[in-house]
Amino acid sequence: MRIYRLLRKREFHWGTDMIRGDDSRTYGLEGRIYGFALVAIGAVILLWPAFLNGFPLIFHDTNSYVRMAPELPRSYFYKLFVYLTGLKASIWTTATAQALIASAAIWCFLRLMGFPDRRYFLIAIAVLAAGSSLPIYTSFIMPDLFTGLMFMLLFALIFLDERMSRILRLAAFLLLVLAIATHSSHLVLALAITLLGGLWQFLQRPKPKLSGALLSLAAIVTVALCFYVYHGKVHHRYALSPTGSTFLMANLLEYGPARAELAERCPHIAPKLCTYRTRLRPTADNILWDADSPFNTRLGGFEGLAGEAREVVSATIVDHPGLVLQMSVGNSASALVSADPAADIERMDASVELLRHMLLKIYGSQTVRSFDASMQEHNMFPRPLVRILNGAILALLIAGIVFMLVRGARSTSVSGIFLGFALLAYFMNAVLCATTSGVHDRYQARLSWLVVLALLLLLFDLLRYASRRRQHAEPLNAAV
Repeated sequence: MRIYRLLRKREFHWGTDMIRGDDSRTYGLEGRIYGFALVAIGAVILLWPAFLNGFPLIFHDTNSYVRMAPELPRSYFYKLFVYLTGLKASIWTTATAQALIASAAIWCFLRLMGFPDRRYFLIAIAVLAAGSSLPIYTSFIMPDLFTGLMFMLLFALIFLDERMSRILRLAAFLLLVLAIATHSSHLVLALAITLLGGLWQFLQRPKPKLSGALLSLAAIVTVALCFYVYHGKVHHRYALSPTGSTFLMANLLEYGPARAELAERCPHIAPKLCTYRTRLRPTADNILWDADSPFNTRLGGFEGLAGEAREVVSATIVDHPGLVLQMSVGNSASALVSADPAADIERMDASVELLRHMLLKIYGSQTVRSFDASMQEHNMFPRPLVRILNGAILALLIAGIVFMLVRGARSTSVSGIFLGFALLAYFMNAVLCATTSGVHDRYQARLSWLVVLALLLLLFDLLRYASRRRQHAEPLNAAV
């Protein structure tokens, strides 16, 4: 009966002692256990694509992330995360760890945003699971989940820092370091939005609150130092992103500016690249990843062409700034509306044998059999259903917000600021990724769930305002 009464409670202890100003009642050990249980339930719900598929979702890059061998284009720190969570025992434990991290982060974030009621958490998990990209990227063995988590953590630290206890602030800092370190693009995105968020806080005079922004900068500097030392010691190139210029060069080649530069200046710049100028593949992906591409067979790949890539990128930007700007604007505009989370849930014909070999070597034959039997491997995953649900939930959220605003509801918390923050993050991600790596649904879809969460929290806020206004109106009407 005590457990039953606890289930009926609206507030739970786990997490309340980490959030300042939270007046929730404490229910002792049972409350803590139930709080952890809710997070675990949320993690299970977020893993529905993996359960439906019969195996965690796989992308071409997963081949690289499941093995510990250093590779220039891949984050070694996400490789380390996969290794530590899988321990060569099961690839499922990595997906489970990602789900638990996402569920716990959302649990704490809702409480920081002023929504401690368990129903808010359960509704948020249900909406995100049914109508956002979050469960897809929770189930993928890829670092893309951490893009949205990174921005959510940055918002919490920059705007909600005063509501955190020291324990929660430390946990947020450590998770932010992990999130930034899982992908090289995260470093630039985190720095840009932290500077903008810090400027916003600085302008809130007379008492600017900069402690959270400074802590975020500390996390960014920590990751930058890790990148710099790692690349220097392992790849003998002290740089934050040794492959950044190569990705940008390939994109400039695909869309024309770099080809125009090479046509004008060869062989005076990039002599190795000029030798194979007419044999370069049409798209950036073909240039970089085709096994028989001259980039890989003749030019030395990322390591062999790094110097010439920097030279070509610099010369192209100086000599053809208009073409580069046109490419960036066009790609960014296309990226903003290219966010299909199910686009990459397909059979990997090109690299499937290599993946089977790696799964067999690391996890064993049973893992290979499970992978072979998965819906993804047979192109049977219900991708149209995912697209329909995502579109329907987004439309319903926007319609609900518009309806409440028309009815006179107002936002009384930072949910409106969070929506603006999420949209800014979405825009910045589109510009950076589309300019440097082209237009791919995965780049924007990995962040679209954050916009859905922001819309949902704004709707929560408007509904709560309307409810409180009705409660205040009832005594007045009774008195009249």
